This record gives sequence, C-alpha cells and structure tokens, in this order.
Amino acid sequence: MKHVCIVYSQEDREIKDQLEAQLRDIDHEVCCDTWEDSHIQPGSRWFSGFRHSIEKAHVVVLIFSSYFLKSPFISEKKFARILERSQNKGVVVLSFYAKLCLWERIAWLNTLPVFPIGRKSLVEMDEPLQSGILREFAEYVFDFFDIEEQDSSNTPV
Repeated sequence: MKHVCIVYSQEDREIKDQLEAQLRDIDHEVCCDTWEDSHIQPGSRWFSGFRHSIEKAHVVVLIFSSYFLKSPFISEKKFARILERSQNKGVVVLSFYAKLCLWERIAWLNTLPVFPIGRKSLVEMDEPLQSGILREFAEYVFDFFDIEEQDSSNTPV
C-alpha cells in the first residue's frame, strides 16, 4: 500500500483536503495519514503517533504557509526525525508552498524541493490554475511511488 503523510496547519486544511482528494482520484488505495497542529493536546503523547506515521510513510508532504511555520508543532527539532529518515531510509519529503510566507529564511525548509516550482504560492494563483497545480503535485507524489516500484522490481531475489 502507498503511504503518504501530510503535515499542515489547521488554517491550511482546505488545501490539504483538495490535495488528498487529488491523491485519491489517482489511486483509491493510497493511505493518507494527516497531521495538523490542532490535533496536538497539551500533555498528550502525540509525538509517538507522529513518528509512527513518518516511519510507515513512503512520501511526506509538508503543506507550508506562515501558519505552518509559526506553529509550535513545527520546528527544526521536531522535523529532525523526518529529515533523518529522508536521508537514511529513503523516504521522500516534499514541500508544497500553500500561502505567502518567508519560507526562504527557514534553513531546514530550504533543503527540500518546493512545489509549485517558481516563487508563487498556491493562493496567489487564479482558481482554475490552483486545481491544475494540485493535480500536478499529486502526480508528482505518485512519480516517487513509480520509481520505488521500479527499484524494487530490479532488485535480485
């Protein structure tokens, strides 16, 4: 099964929902684990659940905006696990530029590929273009599954 972990801020839920719908349009079997800052309750053991989602994910998508970047949930320390897994275990980490923010000033975010390519966030685009961009991104995510499947089929048994 294909596992995607989508991490986002509650203020960006509509964009997450649209992306998730595009992913499911391409493959109904895709499993999307979603993590937003409002799911974290004070004193809860949320990080173990988050870590479990990251461990089983093939692709991690960060939907980022100023809301995402200012959330106490989002920090380099907390994302060290994602970045470590991407370097050591081959999980793909993709970032999606949802709403205007100063992402270029965030060192760890600058190490990731940013979609859409260029400098415009999704909300700066016309409505019809937004749907097309979300569709392209969903296809981009599935390209990594295709590469993984090709690599596993080339592995000698």
